[in-house]
Amino acid sequence: MNTPILQTKFVATEKSISKQCGHDIPYPIRVFSLTQLGIDKIALTKVLSDNIKNLAWDYYDLRKAQLKLLKHALPQHLAALKELEDAYYMGHEKITVLQPYIDLLSPAALREFKDLKPHRRRAICQFTAHRAPENQWNIERIVEQGFTQNVVDYRLQARVFKQTPETVSQHPAFQHLLQQLICLTLEFRPKAKRIKLVAHEMATVARDDKPGDNSPEGIHQDGSQFIVSALVIERKGVLEGRSQIMGPDKKTMYFDYILKEGEGIFQKDLNTTLWHRVTSIYRDPNAGLEMGERNILGFDIDVMEEED
Repeated sequence: MNTPILQTKFVATEKSISKQCGHDIPYPIRVFSLTQLGIDKIALTKVLSDNIKNLAWDYYDLRKAQLKLLKHALPQHLAALKELEDAYYMGHEKITVLQPYIDLLSPAALREFKDLKPHRRRAICQFTAHRAPENQWNIERIVEQGFTQNVVDYRLQARVFKQTPETVSQHPAFQHLLQQLICLTLEFRPKAKRIKLVAHEMATVARDDKPGDNSPEGIHQDGSQFIVSALVIERKGVLEGRSQIMGPDKKTMYFDYILKEGEGIFQKDLNTTLWHRVTSIYRDPNAGLEMGERNILGFDIDVMEEED
C-alpha cells in the first residue's frame, strides 16, 4: 500500500484554535472531515452502521457506574468498596459481592441503582503498519486479547472487548481511513517505520430518562502518542455531545465543538498538557426515535519504531 502525501485543508488546526481561544497551543490538532481526506463517507458509514447490531454492550461502564453510586450513597463503607472495586470492575466478581451494600441503600438510591443500564456498545481492532521500500506501507491486522491504556487510572487494567469483524476492518473505505491516519501521523513523526493503530467502534445511546455518557472517565488523556478522540459516523436523534479540548488546568477551554457526521479530531495526546472529553448526549424529543444514538470511531496511534 503506497500512502500518498496528505494535502488538504482542515476544519480547524491548533493554529486556528489558538487564534480563536487566545491561548498558544504548541501541540498538533487536526479537526478533519472524511470528505477532506478523500474517503468515501457513504461507504464507510454504511459498513460501520451495518455492524452496530453486532457490537457488544460495555459492562465495564455499567460496573463503574454501580460502584460510583454505592460509594456516593454509602460513604461509611468507602474503604470496603474500594477493596473490592478492581475485582468487580474487571468482572472477576459477580454482582453478588455488592449485595451486602445494595441492601443498605435507601429506597430512592436502590431505584436509581436498579435503573442503571449499559449505554455504550463497542468493538475493537488493532493494526501494525510497516514502512516498506519506496515509502510504501503494509498494514497488518493483529489481535490482542487485552486492551490497556498508558494512564494512571482504572483504564490501566486490561479490558477485553469484542473484535471488529474483517468485513469491516478490510473494507476499502476503512483501509483508506487507516492510510490517511498514517499520513497524519507522518506529518509529525516523518521517520516512523512502524506504527500501531487501535480502532474503537463505539455506539452510545441516550434514553428518555438517561443521557448517554461519552466520557465516563471524565476529563482525561488516553495515553497514546496520537489519538482520534472521535470520528463521528452517525448522530441519530441526539442533542449535544460536544467535543472539548482543555488546557493544563483541565478547565481552560481551548475548543468546544459538536462534530458533525463525517468529522473527527486527530491530536497529540501523550506527554502533552492537552486534556479532552465529550459531553453527554440527550435524546432529541422531536426526532421521533425511542433512543438517540451517537456512533463513532476512535483511534489510539503510537509510533513503535523510527528510522535512524
